[in-house]
Amino acid sequence: VRTFAIDMIGALDQESSGVDEYYSVVEFATRATIISNLTSSDEAVQKLNGLDYSGGWTNHKSAIYRCQRTLDLSTADDRENVILLVTDGVPTRPEEDPHGAALAAASNVKSKGTVIFPVFISANNQGAVDYMEGLSTDGSVSYLNDFSELQQLVNSLAPQIACRTAIPSSSPSLKPTPLPTPLPTQLPTAIPTKLPTKEPTAIPTKLPTKEPTVEPTSLPSTTQGPSACVGKVNVCLALDMSGSVCSPDFNNPQLCEEC
Repeated sequence: VRTFAIDMIGALDQESSGVDEYYSVVEFATRATIISNLTSSDEAVQKLNGLDYSGGWTNHKSAIYRCQRTLDLSTADDRENVILLVTDGVPTRPEEDPHGAALAAASNVKSKGTVIFPVFISANNQGAVDYMEGLSTDGSVSYLNDFSELQQLVNSLAPQIACRTAIPSSSPSLKPTPLPTPLPTQLPTAIPTKLPTKEPTAIPTKLPTKEPTVEPTSLPSTTQGPSACVGKVNVCLALDMSGSVCSPDFNNPQLCEEC
């Protein structure tokens, strides 16, 4: 899980086309703990390298709210807030209605505009699938059969997160559309009424073909350029460190030290 999170940060940085992304890290088990508030990718990776196995139960509610707390600290209003929740099981804490508590927390942060991307390892029953889809912003969940598939997910999931707020160029929508409409409607209608038969055919055919077609075709190509992600996101990595997500052998914490 730790390696997956580090690789995901690297992939998100590549997808962002030079735009600085910011990351926070939350580890959770019975309770959630903020390991790092929003910071640069280099500092987030340093924090991730220091993560250790904690063991315990699974508390998605606490993880979601701790992540939102870090995202609320952002002062940039041009960024989308994202929670990447990585877990291998449904919640078991708080003791009273852990599913309902987590779904309520997810609904609360989504109402603030935060996007939740769940990554669910070993989905083994329909009830668990339905629950995870309820956490997700759009109902989509990355389901994995085992831990080895985490690394394969990096390249496919990173563009979904980084490109979610891709900002298209405004020039093609502002300039190409107004230019073709005013020239054909103003000049062709005004001049033919004064010049009966000699001039009307020459002027309307020259002006509409020169200006409306030259300007709209050149502007989109220079402003849009190649397709790229230029969106800005704050990403909170919520990582399940309860034990089973680190290793198939829940009872062997030593195996989890390498997660």
